[in-house]
Amino acid sequence: MTTNFKIFSDSLNYFSKSYNEMYRYIDENFLISLQDLAKFCLRFIQLIKLKNDKSTDLAVLQDFLNKELANNSGGSGSGSGGSGLHQPPNPVISSYQGGIVNNTTQLIKDTLSTSNTTISNTIKSDKIKNLEQEIAKETKILTDLTNKIINEEYPNWEKFNKIEIKNSMLGLCDQNIKFYNDLLEKFGEVEMKLIKRLDEDM
Repeated sequence: MTTNFKIFSDSLNYFSKSYNEMYRYIDENFLISLQDLAKFCLRFIQLIKLKNDKSTDLAVLQDFLNKELANNSGGSGSGSGGSGLHQPPNPVISSYQGGIVNNTTQLIKDTLSTSNTTISNTIKSDKIKNLEQEIAKETKILTDLTNKIINEEYPNWEKFNKIEIKNSMLGLCDQNIKFYNDLLEKFGEVEMKLIKRLDEDM
């Protein structure tokens, strides 16, 4: 009877050892591959989201630029000669314009008006220039992101899927097949030994 229990105990120990080996493979290989895949997917999703955000930013900047250009174009249609600028002050004194005081007053008004218009146009010009520079910068960022996704991240992700995950899945299948094959073989031997022992006891 003691021998029978020992045979059965050895088989349980073998089962425990084989199961631990398979579990260790799952924990140290298969699950790590899945974690790496999750990191790849997360990074891929983040890059695509960043690309979409940059596309939105670029569209907003382009819309601002179009409005500024339209406003600037609309403003340039007014005024003398369609230039959008007041004519420079004319310091000519005429007797019918009310004398030197009135002419000097008008000269100051014209000078201030011309100065304000020039400053306003300079500000508009700088604003348009800044928008164009910002659009150029965002366009480059968007282009770089698109190239990175197409030429680097996606090929790496596809390669990882086709090679790493495939090998990991095959390895898991092999471990399961080995585990159950060895289990059947071992318990088949145990069964034969126990049957033999029972026959001997009888």
